[in-house]
Amino acid sequence: MTTKLANYIIPLIIVTAATYSCGQTKSQPKAMTLSTEKTEVQVLSLLTISEKTEEFQLTFGATKDTTLQLAMLVGKYEAQTLAITLEKLKPTAPLPLDILQEAFVKFGYTVKEAIVDSVVNDIYTAKIICTKENKTIDFIARPVDATTIALKFDAPIFIRTDLLKR
Repeated sequence: MTTKLANYIIPLIIVTAATYSCGQTKSQPKAMTLSTEKTEVQVLSLLTISEKTEEFQLTFGATKDTTLQLAMLVGKYEAQTLAITLEKLKPTAPLPLDILQEAFVKFGYTVKEAIVDSVVNDIYTAKIICTKENKTIDFIARPVDATTIALKFDAPIFIRTDLLKR
């Protein structure tokens, strides 16, 4: 595979996955206007909300003031992948984000940070910010996936400050 072709494969995979998984409609989404200030956060908890619905609550807290928090719902499989990463467990077979991590490395990308940067139709969106050869590129992702990738690369996680609540 040529390097030129490889530069397009990762963005195509991520854009396709983000479009498919976010369930965006073709109507114009209503975006919440946010400031550009961001706060570094850490994962405070990942808790089961309901066994019936298989939903989990992911809670972030600011690293300097954990009273500033953001909680969001995530699905069972996304929560499992994040938990495996948080606990530094090695599954017997690679998970989808393990494959994505390997692709980033093999194509020369370094993950600089992940940022939860907007709310569209009451759904949080995030970006994975990468660098390659002194160029910055960002990939749109679900917050839980961006968090998992950032943790896999020991990269910081940020949230737009105006999304955090006490």
